Amino acid sequence: MYLLPCLIEFLILFLQHKRAIRLLQQIYFIQLFRLLKKQSFIKIKGIFHEASNLNNYIQNQGKRLYELYMKDKLEFQN
Repeated sequence: MYLLPCLIEFLILFLQHKRAIRLLQQIYFIQLFRLLKKQSFIKIKGIFHEASNLNNYIQNQGKRLYELYMKDKLEFQN
């Protein structure tokens, strides 16, 4: 019975994680489009670097969340 609430919480956090990624992608796309109109190529390179860093951070948080879930699941089974 304890595992079900943990699974539900994990799914909610996972879906929020996916929603956050989509929102960030939309924000960066809008910024890139505006910079392309201005032909600010140096700033575009910075946007790509920043987006890459944020994407890596979000992926690492998702992995950490999954690891915590699995650890909790194993503790419950023991």
